[in-house]
This record gives sequence, C-alpha cells and structure tokens, in this order.
Amino acid sequence: MIQSKNELVYRIGITLAGFAGGYIFIVNQRLPYVLVGVATIIAAIITWFEIEPHIDSEKFTLKNYIKQTRIGFQELWKTTYIRDFSFYYISVGGITWYYLFFLLNVFMTDVGFNPVHRGWITAVNSMLVAFVALMVTRHKLLSRNATYIFFPIVMLFGFLFAPFLTSLAATISLFLIYLAGITRFIFLDQYANEEFDSKYRATAISALNMAISFVYFLLSFSMNPILTRWGSGWVMFTLGVITLFTTVPSTIILLRKKVS
Repeated sequence: MIQSKNELVYRIGITLAGFAGGYIFIVNQRLPYVLVGVATIIAAIITWFEIEPHIDSEKFTLKNYIKQTRIGFQELWKTTYIRDFSFYYISVGGITWYYLFFLLNVFMTDVGFNPVHRGWITAVNSMLVAFVALMVTRHKLLSRNATYIFFPIVMLFGFLFAPFLTSLAATISLFLIYLAGITRFIFLDQYANEEFDSKYRATAISALNMAISFVYFLLSFSMNPILTRWGSGWVMFTLGVITLFTTVPSTIILLRKKVS
C-alpha cells in the first residue's frame, strides 16, 4: 500500500512533466534536456545531505561491493523456485525497461505523434497506470498467480500487433506496455521481498536490477539492425516474440510449481 502511494506521487510528477514537456520542446528543443539535468543536480544535492541511520551504515569499499554483489546473485539461485522467479522477473523487467527507457519515444515518433502529442500520451498513461496500480493494490484484485499471468498477456498484446497499428490503436499498445513496465515495480517487487531473506533482500534485488540492466544492454545492441532497417514497430514485434519464448515459459513453470 505504501509503495503504491509512493508510486502515485511519483506518477503525478511524471504527469505534470509530460504535460509541460511537449510544449517546452516546441519553444526550445534543448530546454527539456537542460531542465532534466538541473532537476538531477538538485536531487543529487538533496540526497547528499540525507543521513543514513548509523545502525544500518557500513563503510563502502570495492571489496565489500563485490562481495555483496556476489551474495546477491547467489540468492537468485538459492532454490529452484527463486531461480525460476528471478528469470521471470528479469525477462519482464529487461524487456519492458528497454521499451520504457528507449523504444517508447522512438515508436511514438514513428507512428507520427508530435512533441505535444507525446507529452499528453505520457501524462495520460502515467495517470491511468497510477490509478490502476492503486486500485489493484488497495482492493487486492490480483492474486499471485493472476499477477504472473497478467504480465505476459499484456506484453504480448502490446508488442505483437505494433507494426500493423493505426495511430489511434497505437495509443492502446503504448498504454499496455507502459502498464506492464511500471506496475512491475509494484506488483512483482512485493513477491521478490517475500522470496528473499531479509538479511540479503537488498543485495538480491540489486542483483535482479543489475541483470535487468544487462538485458537492456543486450537488447540495445541486438535490436539496432531491426530498428534501422524496418523501424520501431518491428522491434516491438520482435520483443513480443522474445516475450513468447522467455516470459511465457517461465510463467508456466512458476504456475505449475506454485500449484504443486
């Protein structure tokens, strides 16, 4: 519940930025990027003055960091179920993160949306996702198994039809993948917290995110030839195929093991 409320506040910020960003881009194409840089610097300054509780503080060293990273990855393979869950989480997170962080704006541009349209679409999607996440978590509308099924279904519908969509239909595709990419933090992180021991939970989740970043790295390079030759719609179709052969099988395995 707390995480969903935090996500709601964050989504409000993204919504306001989305509404304003398109119009600012028209005034000056460089200004939105400058403002992002300024906001990042301000956030860094604020973070610098935050005080970590002494009871949890540990001196940072490279040796300690490597040790914690190794422990984190070991936790991902602690049991067969955690291993299968980790693969599922990484496949969902890696594919949707590549989409959110890079392909989203490229696809909107290729479909024909101008900067103002893209800003409005981002803002509206942020509000809708925040509302959906809040309702689902507050009223517990999805069981664990239903959550596992939710992500591959949404991703397949969002990705596979992308090359053939009109501008209006593309907004539905955009929303579906946006929904999967953002709610991953809310819906799946709670199960990740349950699976990992409290002592190593932070390092395990950090290892998951490192693996997701590695998938993002691989997709960035491997999808580039498709993007250059056929466009972002066919990249999304390819992501749908990857989902079909990674996320879907891992979902089936998780469901069978949970039932048994």
